[in-house]
Amino acid sequence: MNKTFQELSNFKTEFHETYALLESFYDTLKWEKVAIAVSWWSDSIFLSFLLLSFYKEKDLETTNLHFLHCNHKIREESEIEAEYLKNFFKNYNFQLFIRKESTEKTEEALRERRYQKFNEYCKNNWINYLFFWHNLTDKIETSLMNTIRWCWLNWFFNMETISSHPLLNEKIKVIRPLLSLPKSKIENFCITNQIKFFEDKTNFDTSTSLRNKLRHEFISPLSKLWNEDTFFESWNTIYNSIQNNQTQNYLLPLKTCPYRNAANAYKWAIPQNLITTESLALTLSNLWIPIKKWELNELLQRLKNSWEGFHELQNRTIFHSHSEIYFIQSTKKFWEKELHLEKLVKTTWIQNFWKYLLDVPENLIWATIRFPKPWDHYKNKLLTKRAINQKIPIFWRNILPLAEKNEKIIFVFEPNNLIY
Repeated sequence: MNKTFQELSNFKTEFHETYALLESFYDTLKWEKVAIAVSWWSDSIFLSFLLLSFYKEKDLETTNLHFLHCNHKIREESEIEAEYLKNFFKNYNFQLFIRKESTEKTEEALRERRYQKFNEYCKNNWINYLFFWHNLTDKIETSLMNTIRWCWLNWFFNMETISSHPLLNEKIKVIRPLLSLPKSKIENFCITNQIKFFEDKTNFDTSTSLRNKLRHEFISPLSKLWNEDTFFESWNTIYNSIQNNQTQNYLLPLKTCPYRNAANAYKWAIPQNLITTESLALTLSNLWIPIKKWELNELLQRLKNSWEGFHELQNRTIFHSHSEIYFIQSTKKFWEKELHLEKLVKTTWIQNFWKYLLDVPENLIWATIRFPKPWDHYKNKLLTKRAINQKIPIFWRNILPLAEKNEKIIFVFEPNNLIY
């Protein structure tokens, strides 16, 4: 790691937006310890090389950098990848987490384990910033997947440069400095400058995931129809436009049906890190919510420093759930009331249930549809914990119908499964 990006290319020109972002973090990087989640993939190696180069150019202390890698022992190449990274970062703080082969290896279980290890390491080493390598191509793929599954505007926007994460301690800020760069540009840079990286062969198998299918059968061909640079620049422009709109106190009306006769419900489309006293006061004023100055300051601190909770003002409840903010006008603590309604499924297709229309698949015939009860488990996991992982807001969790057969929950209807 003797050369830096500056010595390899005119980096400030070629990657202006990314470099400017790192410069904006200079004061943080100068004093704070930070962690970087790493793998041997091109975008991860690129990010690691970028940060190490930036630290060298700015004469910052590289002992403040901590590189974290999880070896799940799933792929044949896992050991080779871990060994390569160990050598790549041999002069730096490198932590390898190895999964015991006897533990569960579903995608969800591995993700939870990974974030658990990140949490533990960051807590033990007093680290409050965690860098991820997600890039513009990842962001576009996620937008399209969310659109297919049904989404609101923020779900289309998805990843943010600075955000919290539901599986991480609320004190930890996630930073994604590569969101303006397409993966192809990152790979080309690594190839041109002989920066070694590994490409997971399963990423090319379109039968393994929706993300792979979108990447190889939709996004890649579409980007090459006219001009690849223009294609990705257009997406960057769209995301920047959405983010700019989000800072203007946009209140997105929500379907009020699930919220127990709520008079109205809104989602506040503003990133957590951009909330100010002025923007919060203006939004409350637009919703005709009176508030005292001390209440405003207290609410501002809650919204900026946590990712879960609620605050009642007049006849409205302000929810902060998974770094998203909702304003709902309804009775107090309406989300705590349990709903007791059951229906035996005898036919497929569209079924009435409470205020929903449910599209019922064939495997649910002779199942009982009901609402959640305390301590319900689905796929060996407490429903409440599952809802947290799925980023389902607290006020929605106990009014999502589920199907039970032979005293076992076999299906949970999520918001995108419901027809109002």
